Amino acid sequence: MKPFSNHRRTACTIAAISAAFGLAAHAQEVTVDGTRDAFGPEGYTLLHTQTTATNWIEGSQQSLANIYAKQEAGTLFLHIAGKIDGNACILFIDSKPGGVGFIRNNLITSGGEEGAINNMGTTATAGLTFENGFLPDYAVRIYGAGTQGHINTYDFTTGVRTYAGDSGTVGGAASAFVSGARTFWGEVTPAQYATANLGTELALSLAAMGVPQGSQNVKVMAVLVNGGSDYASNQVLGNRSAVTTDIGNGINAINFQTEPGTQTLTFPVLNNDTDNDGEPNDIDTDDDGDGLLDTEETHTGTYVSPTNTGTNPLIADTDGDGGSDGDEVLYSYFGFLSNPNIANYVSMGVVGSFTTPPWQVNGPPETEMTTVDTGITDQYQWKLDYRFATLGAIEYKFAADHSYTHSWGDGANNITGLIQGTGFHTFSFNNATLARSLVRKVFPNVTAYLTAYGVTASSDPDADGVTSANEFTKNSDPTVADTDGDGVNDKDDVNPLAASRNIVFKVNMSVQTTMGLFNPATDTVVVDFFNGLVGNLADLALTPAGGGVWTGTLTAFEGPPGTSIGEFKFKSSHPGAPDGGYEGAINNRTLVLGPVDVTQTVDVYFNDVTTPPGGGYSTWATANAGGQAPNLDYDQDGMANGIEYFMGQTGSTFTPNPQVVAGTITWPHSAAATGVTWRVWSSENLSSWTDVTASAVDSDGTLKYTVPTGSPKRFVRLEVVA
Repeated sequence: MKPFSNHRRTACTIAAISAAFGLAAHAQEVTVDGTRDAFGPEGYTLLHTQTTATNWIEGSQQSLANIYAKQEAGTLFLHIAGKIDGNACILFIDSKPGGVGFIRNNLITSGGEEGAINNMGTTATAGLTFENGFLPDYAVRIYGAGTQGHINTYDFTTGVRTYAGDSGTVGGAASAFVSGARTFWGEVTPAQYATANLGTELALSLAAMGVPQGSQNVKVMAVLVNGGSDYASNQVLGNRSAVTTDIGNGINAINFQTEPGTQTLTFPVLNNDTDNDGEPNDIDTDDDGDGLLDTEETHTGTYVSPTNTGTNPLIADTDGDGGSDGDEVLYSYFGFLSNPNIANYVSMGVVGSFTTPPWQVNGPPETEMTTVDTGITDQYQWKLDYRFATLGAIEYKFAADHSYTHSWGDGANNITGLIQGTGFHTFSFNNATLARSLVRKVFPNVTAYLTAYGVTASSDPDADGVTSANEFTKNSDPTVADTDGDGVNDKDDVNPLAASRNIVFKVNMSVQTTMGLFNPATDTVVVDFFNGLVGNLADLALTPAGGGVWTGTLTAFEGPPGTSIGEFKFKSSHPGAPDGGYEGAINNRTLVLGPVDVTQTVDVYFNDVTTPPGGGYSTWATANAGGQAPNLDYDQDGMANGIEYFMGQTGSTFTPNPQVVAGTITWPHSAAATGVTWRVWSSENLSSWTDVTASAVDSDGTLKYTVPTGSPKRFVRLEVVA
């Protein structure tokens, strides 16, 4: 409830001022229900009726039929009629000075589903370009299938996406500057574009959108796109006059400054009464009606005192946590003085894959976190000591007030963690800074340790030969004989809290070289980790090991045996390589951890391709030697094409002849050089040659011939027949 501020102003003063200006409180006339009343008190103003028939008619007519607007006090209501089934409508809003003139591919940086906006950009300096004079500050995305109407808001200044909820359900959705939303789709034919009145209805806070005080224009534009925002229909509100084809994949390059028609729609607003109390802002000492004087709400974002709160004088609940700024500062909304600039929550829980059943937002008491302190600086810090009985990877997130409405993961993904030893672990989370951790709990003393596990100092409940008091010294689990599950009893385990081993990654690039998709002289290979235990690791750079093989090692990688490390792929830096250099022909790779201290090896061919498609030399020659015969020399370096194929070279750059080193001449021998025969010849005079193939050694990606000791001058050549 809004606190009654009789310590600030008297009721008679308010009444007198209202009477003097002829103002009176009135009920909201617009009902946010997804239906625009054709007649009656809602009194919407038509901004535009669609003039281009939709191309998206498979299954159902999907269209943006018309758009209406109305202002009531500090709220701008918009109604977009039409139907979007499995696709999305994106509404761009220019509400204040500033904004962006085009969409760049990194505009939205946090909150998840960033691609819904960023996919309309091509680079950091180019993308969808708006009409001159239209510089949107925000976007609202309405999407879903069937009766769904999910609402996302995007702030182009902060780069933050916020999920408001499903406006297709009773009760609608609200978040950020959207104070209410309801979606009720209705299929519309082109003949009904002018009369359609079912769709999405939005209530937008002028104050939250930063609309300046006084008479202002709010500009909008809507586009109909697919779920990934990388393909657009032919419809825009305003319009693309005389254009009937889809924008299509060009949505990230379209320039509305050169498109026919006017895409931007303008609606004038008068932003004078933020709290809708009938008292104009120029004489209202509490514009947002939160019980704090405007002079106390200093809008710095930092709470100092009750008379310097740092809050926004135009937003009653600056931090959006359900408690008005006045309640938090003066009336102890949460039972203590709470910072009105940073959201506080009544409860915080850890939900995840580790509970039974998993992902219980109304989970058991043992997953409820507690605040470290209620002081103004520590009231956002939460912690939970949880006892794990099972080893392995887990996924989890933090959820406030038993709801996913306010929940935090790893960006758009769940947080991944690894339980390497049974026993107590501590989850920590700060909902102000979003700092988080999951670590094994360290007990302050043996008494706290014994109490937590419910054991006595001299007991040995796991029969591992170590008393509970002595297990405290290693912080192992006194109730499990092998805390880290590595097969070594805690008594004999040097490190009973983690099992580790080396993981060697080896990828053979010789076939890619033969196919002209990799140049070992200039290109590199990395292991790119995607998720799971390796999800947060940097790319692992590999180094050449001979024979076309590249290798690298994760040293002392920790995790219980039998646990998946997550997913990864090898990636080449070769310019123009298919799939951005990734192994696009196969699914993501994975690996299950083996025994402790036993090296594991991933040994594969890139893309699992062990022979060149289409076969041997001809494929190589087409890609690398202009299709020439093996006896010719395409790059004029003195090395025949067939020999360069044998050696795994590109055939289009200089290849030096191998030299004799310590009496031995060594040629590279590519494993991908299939379908060839070879011989090594020796001569003393260049006129008569002896076949010495039997004395040559072909192994580990090389062919070696050692000149006999004491021989006179020798000439050696390699012959390759492809």
